[in-house]
Amino acid sequence: MSVPELHLPTEEADFINNPYKTMGEFREETPVFWDEINGLYFFTRYEDVRSIQSTKTFGTTFNHIEGFEEELSGTDIPLTFVGYKRSDKYATYDNFWKSEEFSLLNLEGQLHKELRGLVAKAFLPRSVQQLVPYMEQKSNELFKKNKGTEFDMLKDYAQPYSVSIIGKLLGVPESDHLKFLDWSHKIVKMYDFEV
Repeated sequence: MSVPELHLPTEEADFINNPYKTMGEFREETPVFWDEINGLYFFTRYEDVRSIQSTKTFGTTFNHIEGFEEELSGTDIPLTFVGYKRSDKYATYDNFWKSEEFSLLNLEGQLHKELRGLVAKAFLPRSVQQLVPYMEQKSNELFKKNKGTEFDMLKDYAQPYSVSIIGKLLGVPESDHLKFLDWSHKIVKMYDFEV
């Protein structure tokens, strides 16, 4: 199958801040394309991505591809993260790669299964049940805080509520819960390599 060659402008600030228009155009006009600069095939339609994610042929690691190990020799980038062509622009992120080596987002196989099993224990019904009083208290606090005023349900309730529950699960001090939301956004933003 022959696919068109295009470039997803991952290095442009406008795209990073609002990728939706560009991605919508790609979905309509070119749902599958090769990006030589990023060294990746892109699939932009939900159905295609869903199909790929459920096919064992595809994955997130590239250790099995001939040449990737040699290409990364002498760098601190774990082989788990070689979905991108190595170039000097990624050297800035060596510390990020080190910290992400065992991120569930980037693991597969047995190691992913083992780490997911450890994390899953926090979400077992009996673990979550212990949080119910805190969840009710936090929900009441947020509604009381906004009572009698017009408020943004997502910004003023859903985000602080969900972050406080996750923060509690992870043992983050309550005074840092909103900082934790900001940190989480910044960590995810790191996956946009040109930020």
